[in-house]
Amino acid sequence: MKIRKWGKKAVEYCRKWGKVVEYSVEALLIGWFAYLFAYQNYLLYRWHRGLELPQKLPFILVGSLAGLLFFVYEIGQLLKAMSRKPPAPAAPSETTASEEETGPANESEFASPVSDGEEGGQGPRDKAF
Repeated sequence: MKIRKWGKKAVEYCRKWGKVVEYSVEALLIGWFAYLFAYQNYLLYRWHRGLELPQKLPFILVGSLAGLLFFVYEIGQLLKAMSRKPPAPAAPSETTASEEETGPANESEFASPVSDGEEGGQGPRDKAF
């Protein structure tokens, strides 16, 4: 396999470019939907029968701007994530918690509360149902 030759760097490189392709497709869809939304709303609320159809150029610009803004935002987020260094793994002795840190694990902590004066020994949770 070629992945074994290239190692983790190649896999990470492909993932990053995969994100770029994903964001570009999303930006195209958002731009197209923004254009359709703006043009349709203009026709519904401003245009009347018998008039010539308005030019599409301003609405194409609105859609292109929306897609471009989305793409720039997502690529900026991707670059920020790439520039951060991953946290260093902790030593094995630091990750295991001792019994002193977690406290005693006995069954009395998990027992349901029972009131003395209630019939049948029902707790507050059982009364609700």
